[in-house]
Amino acid sequence: MNEVAYFKGESQLKKERKLYVFILIISIACIFYSVLKNDMILLVVYTLFFLFGVYIIIKNFKKTPSLIVNKKGIKSNLNNMGIVEWKHINDFSINSNHKNKFLVLNLKENDEYLKSVSAFSRALMKTNIGKFGSPVIFPSVLFSKPIEDIKEELENYKNSL
Repeated sequence: MNEVAYFKGESQLKKERKLYVFILIISIACIFYSVLKNDMILLVVYTLFFLFGVYIIIKNFKKTPSLIVNKKGIKSNLNNMGIVEWKHINDFSINSNHKNKFLVLNLKENDEYLKSVSAFSRALMKTNIGKFGSPVIFPSVLFSKPIEDIKEELENYKNSL
């Protein structure tokens, strides 16, 4: 089966870009303020903040897939969790939390999978277990199409292996 890539929706990208531009404008104003006050420490901090903002904007304009699905498993490019191999995945479900929908990868053994991720990722993912029953979740904003369609496509992909 061929590799499948899923991308963020254009409306989500526009929202994120507006936020990043706003942050850049604020950081520029802070840089001018620190120059006026002749405060070098603030100038360095605000300049680093500005450069980080520029980096984020450039990264955001690259068309990087949110999720990549292939014969090895499912890989998220957004949270550095690595690849979730098919051998760990039992099935998929959709859960809601407030107004947001999440695609949940129900794993066969949560602890077994958590051993394969970094300590930092493990700590973050353990909070997902309490809320969703699985450490691996994907918010619907990662996708340009309905999350129900994504779930069906992933199930079909898994069943075709």
